[in-house]
Amino acid sequence: MALEDAQVLTEMLVAADHLDDTLLQSFTDRRVPRAEAVVEASRQIVQWTLARNPGDVPALQARIAAMVTNPA
Repeated sequence: MALEDAQVLTEMLVAADHLDDTLLQSFTDRRVPRAEAVVEASRQIVQWTLARNPGDVPALQARIAAMVTNPA
């Protein structure tokens, strides 16, 4: 996630005329939903593991893998 953040921020900074709060808010708006999805999936896997509940880990991992395969 950190490398993606760096890539996205670099892309946005290069395309911008100047750095301002609007650019930083756009970066946050773009990145937070993706980061939250990864964190929530990680939490779910931990909960299943601690509860010794197999859950549907492969499906959850596949969903997250598909999401992060697409450009950030």
